[in-house]
Formats: sequence, C-alpha cells, structure tokens
Amino acid sequence: MKDKIDSPEQTGELAGQPQGCPRQNETGCLGAGWTESAQDTLPGAVMAPGRAGFKPAPTHAAGGIELLIRPIGVHDLEQILEIEEASYRTPWTSSDFLREITYNQLAYYFLVEAGERIAGFIGMWLVVDEAHITNIAVSPDFRRQGVGEKLLLFALEIAGHHGARCAILEVRASNARALNLYLKHGFRYIGLRKAYYRDNDEDAFLMEVKI
Repeated sequence: MKDKIDSPEQTGELAGQPQGCPRQNETGCLGAGWTESAQDTLPGAVMAPGRAGFKPAPTHAAGGIELLIRPIGVHDLEQILEIEEASYRTPWTSSDFLREITYNQLAYYFLVEAGERIAGFIGMWLVVDEAHITNIAVSPDFRRQGVGEKLLLFALEIAGHHGARCAILEVRASNARALNLYLKHGFRYIGLRKAYYRDNDEDAFLMEVKI
C-alpha cells in the first residue's frame, strides 16, 4: 500500500497502497462495497437523522480536538486530494479516487474530520476474509495527535465486522514511525517486496495482523 503518515520526509503517510492495483476513487459513500445493511449494524455508529448513512460516535485527538470518522463522499475530494498531495510522492488523482469508491466493490474508504476540516483518511479492500489496507494519510496540521492510529483501529474494527480474519499492508522499509505503530498494534513481518516503491525502488515490508 502507499506509505503515508509519518514518512521519512515527515509527510503524512503510514501505509502504502498496493502497487499495480487500480487506484480508483470518488463517489458519495464508503466505496462500492458498502451497503446500507452494513451501515445499520456498524459497531459504535449512530444514525444521523435526515441522512442516508451513519455518523460514528465522536472521539478525540491527543490535543483534545473532537474527531468524527465517517465514509468519504464526493464533496470531500478537494480536501482529500490536498492531504493526498501533501503525503505521497506519487499521489492519486481525483479520477483515481472516483473510480475506487464508485466501481471497486471491494473498497471501503473513511475520513476523520475535526469540525469542518478533514484530518485524515484511510482506505482498504476486503477480499474474502482478508483486509488489505491500501492507504492512510493524515493532514500536516493534525500529525502526531493520534489521528492515524484511530483510523487504523477503526478500519480493523470494520474489517472484523465484515468477516475479515486478518489485515495486511505494505510499508516502506525506512518508515520507522509507521513500523512502530503497526508493531504496537500486533502487526508482524511476513515478507519483503523488493523495489516495491516506484519513485525510488525502495523495499516494502509486508505486514499482517490477525483480527
């Protein structure tokens, strides 16, 4: 997966998207794999009156800022792209996000907002009983406040709710901060992808956690 959150150059990346998989994205929900029935039973979620969907119960960042995790919508793309471009060396385009959310039946995309601002986002694919975390990115203004960690734990909860038994991701071998976060939450090394990142041919560690 992509590699955003606290990357070596202090960008916003934690994980790294699967190279070679379609980077497609942009709609009004979670991803094409999302269903209303799943929304109705989502752990820790409360329905928002007058809206199709849900608003999870608020949480807080390290600085006391109230955060809200919800599905990504088309109207969010401007801020999502700003975070994407500030976080990745080879950022996705608006068309990438649009295709991912609209057509990819395996995709689930969430953001965390602080007031009217988007603090970060996460994407994953659910394939049978495995979740593949494709990307995590945090806005420069909200880094080192636990935002990426909250997104990661939320995604793992969603994956388990949908029957996933494990989650995998790729991360740059040099991204010590992200590696420490994943190890903290039970991920283990299961492989090495040589020259995985196309911008500099850096290796990626393949990591897995049981759910």
